[in-house]
Amino acid sequence: NKRFGHRFEHLPDPIEVGQITATSVEELKKKYDIEENKRVFLIYGHLSSRKNVPNILAALKRISAKERQGICILICGEPEKGYESTLFTSINEAEKKYPEVSFVKHFRFFNPADTNEVFKISDIVLVPYINFFSSSNILGLAAKYSKPLIASNLGVMEGLVNQYKLGITVSPHRPESIAGAMNMYLNQILVTIDGKQYLEDHSAEVFCQKLLF
Repeated sequence: NKRFGHRFEHLPDPIEVGQITATSVEELKKKYDIEENKRVFLIYGHLSSRKNVPNILAALKRISAKERQGICILICGEPEKGYESTLFTSINEAEKKYPEVSFVKHFRFFNPADTNEVFKISDIVLVPYINFFSSSNILGLAAKYSKPLIASNLGVMEGLVNQYKLGITVSPHRPESIAGAMNMYLNQILVTIDGKQYLEDHSAEVFCQKLLF
């Protein structure tokens, strides 16, 4: 735009706000084997190296044992072929090091209904992606359920998270930075965001308007 004038527009990810699960959080926690009184940190989607799971789990070392007792790491999605060994090794090592942390794993495809369920039962969504500079539909899902994000301080995602106050941005390569954000949410009584404006600006109607005009 600086060079050629106002010719380029940001095309927002359209968000489906209509589908919201009516099942209670209590019932869903039983379905997904999540203990009560745990703060649930969600890692969701196609489980590739971009998801940064090893650095997320390394952050647990920088959280006190007492605080770790209140953590549930909920991992939902399909592992990328060729990445399974790295992913499973990092998870297995963390389970041995931190037995006080609850690790709940569902390695499978999540359809839209299942996706809505895991976002409803989560408290914080972990998206400190590495080598990732665009947006993600996960921002819309988190906004729909008023769940704060711990996101990378990179690219479009950093801008959107900061602009709409959707959570905290961190350096994805620094476990201590991720741990600092996790600690902050562990010490908050009420963990929530207001995603209304983000949802309004990223509706299907706005998406169509950008295409047409």
